[in-house]
Amino acid sequence: LTLDTEGWTGCLNGAGYEKDPPEPYDVCIWDYEFMLNPHDWVTINGGTEAQAKAIVYFSYAHEYLHAVHRRYFLDKGGNMPAYMWWAEGVANIIPDLWLRNNWEKLSAFTGLTYEEVAEGVGGGLNEKFKSERRHIMGLEGMPDTPPENYLLSSNDESYETTSYWYIGTACAHLAYLKSYQTVLVSIPKDAYELGFEGSFIKHVGMTPQEFYDIHNTFMRQGDPNDDPPEGFYPEGDIKEYIDFWD
Repeated sequence: LTLDTEGWTGCLNGAGYEKDPPEPYDVCIWDYEFMLNPHDWVTINGGTEAQAKAIVYFSYAHEYLHAVHRRYFLDKGGNMPAYMWWAEGVANIIPDLWLRNNWEKLSAFTGLTYEEVAEGVGGGLNEKFKSERRHIMGLEGMPDTPPENYLLSSNDESYETTSYWYIGTACAHLAYLKSYQTVLVSIPKDAYELGFEGSFIKHVGMTPQEFYDIHNTFMRQGDPNDDPPEGFYPEGDIKEYIDFWD
């Protein structure tokens, strides 16, 4: 998988997963210039070198989680039978949690605060949550944004029709209601046999639409400047609350 390979920015999600049989190895080769200036973060946005590295680390974790989840779907992995909002949402929230709990261990971030590091990946978790809620409540953002962009719905089950921007927070909300183990392991574990919706209903105890309604109501309640509820973004090492080997 190189810059000449279509979809190279997907990186660790697995070169050759669409083949029959699937390629068993995941390869990641990024252009050095991209590593220095991912998504033009430095040249266009004026970001720092440390923030650029945060984007790279976030991207590694994001794509690696895709690689992990494809293993649950075996021969269906090339067209993973999972809802878009879940597949991309969990691949966003886990890197956020990892970065928040590990940034001080990385020499690239010596002398910086978590907020300074996280600016490259959308900001710190609590501030990101509050900003998203203010957008959904119509207090910030672009006034001409279509209303459906602020509602999690069945449209967000497909890459072709999705419009809800806050899928990472939606997955964190689902994990807060159930558990991160349920969202990251139990649902994909049974999705091959039951289908994604069937596994969702089994482990969450509600239909996807029922969750959409709960989530959309939740994001419109309370003071938009309040932090998320305690435990919404768990502290500590990820392996303390998720067992991927279960």
